[in-house]
Amino acid sequence: MRRIRDTLAAGAGLAALLAVLAGCGDDTTPAPTPTPGRHGSLLNAQEFLATPQALPVEALAVPPLPAVLPAKVRLTNIPGASTQGTPQDPGSPGTCEAQAFGYGLGTYTAARTPDGAIKWDATQAGNQVSAAWLFSLALENGFATCPDGGNATVHLSRLAGFGSPTTGDVPYQASCAYLRGIDLDKAFPDTPRLRIGSFATFAIDNSATSTSVGRIKAYLNNGQAVAFSGLVFDSYNNPAVVDSVFYGPERYVPNDGHGQLLVGYDDTVGQTGRQGALLVQNSYGPQWPSAYGANAEGRLYWSYATFRVSQQFAAVAYPYDPSPPAGIMLTANPPAAPVAAVKRAFQWSPAGSTDSFLIFTIHLASPVRITAVSIREPLPGAAVAVGGYGQYISNGYTYFKRTDGREFLPGRYDVRYQAQLLDGTPVTYTASVQVGAAAPNTLPAASLVHAENSLFDTTLNVATVTP
Repeated sequence: MRRIRDTLAAGAGLAALLAVLAGCGDDTTPAPTPTPGRHGSLLNAQEFLATPQALPVEALAVPPLPAVLPAKVRLTNIPGASTQGTPQDPGSPGTCEAQAFGYGLGTYTAARTPDGAIKWDATQAGNQVSAAWLFSLALENGFATCPDGGNATVHLSRLAGFGSPTTGDVPYQASCAYLRGIDLDKAFPDTPRLRIGSFATFAIDNSATSTSVGRIKAYLNNGQAVAFSGLVFDSYNNPAVVDSVFYGPERYVPNDGHGQLLVGYDDTVGQTGRQGALLVQNSYGPQWPSAYGANAEGRLYWSYATFRVSQQFAAVAYPYDPSPPAGIMLTANPPAAPVAAVKRAFQWSPAGSTDSFLIFTIHLASPVRITAVSIREPLPGAAVAVGGYGQYISNGYTYFKRTDGREFLPGRYDVRYQAQLLDGTPVTYTASVQVGAAAPNTLPAASLVHAENSLFDTTLNVATVTP
């Protein structure tokens, strides 16, 4: 029962998705003919909107980012491409979200320190998140079905709170019978070693003026892999490439979605006149795609435009930090709760924007699930704002965003976090922190009372403001 309670807490906010999850197939019957809708991603916007929304790299960068990114970036220490399905049906069973968001993004992030150094070899099974175990856990708690698939962010929630057994502990097999039969009660003492500090998601803008690709390139240049979900091309089992790049065509498998991992980009590859591509790691095995021959590695360059028009949601993650929290220490009630600190408290307003962000980067000695964040602004305002977060975190950020063309009042803010420990015990953290004016853009400062219905929390839901 403890395992079920932990997982349901990690998946808070996803209950609305349960109605769309149906029953599983039966491995005792002959293998069915491959049909559409079996790659594994539900592509449900509500799942991603219920999670913390990611800040771009430039919001947190100290010193500021260079004006021009490198022409190419390729991440290292990536876990090898997994084999999700069978040779006859590479996308079934639909475990792609556990493969991309759990095994891929989770393993890579768990193997990094907060400053980007490598902690261990992520290509070894003993250092990799078990996609099989995560998917089995999602099956038990109603967040997935087999062979059809399920949710993405529940896997990151689990990793931010509790970690995962390794692939060496629980290897993957492309069988619903095997995945349903995994012993979830078996204890694995090293599970917390594969924690991440936190995660956040963002929607991919499909418009012609989209900045999503540039934003993703900045994450990759910052050493962050990006997991994503979107439409599946009908030619994807054997994709054709032109000058080493996949350009579509824009024909999709009906009623289907697929999760994958971005591990690099190159502005120079591809056809003359439409150069530039993102490097996608898929879960069809290391021999895919056949167009690359012996150099396949389970990775394929997608043109920037192909990615932009076809993909919908993405996530980034932040490493776990085992060092003692330092900065403005948060007071905990009860006092025995994990030690916590606000590392930075600052305002950010993007150049040329009328939006401003009040950002708190935080560090806790052990993960907690933050349920609510409140701030009391300094005089002459003294208004209180309350918002949500809803996920586990030990290293990451919370923020408030205002869109009324004003920045927050500079001065001393009282910050309060309502949270739950891993066993469900409630805890409150408080601190008083000094905040300066916004940068790099400067807007007129005003009390939060002027921002009602224009103030949003970390999930970008409207925050409550009281004078």
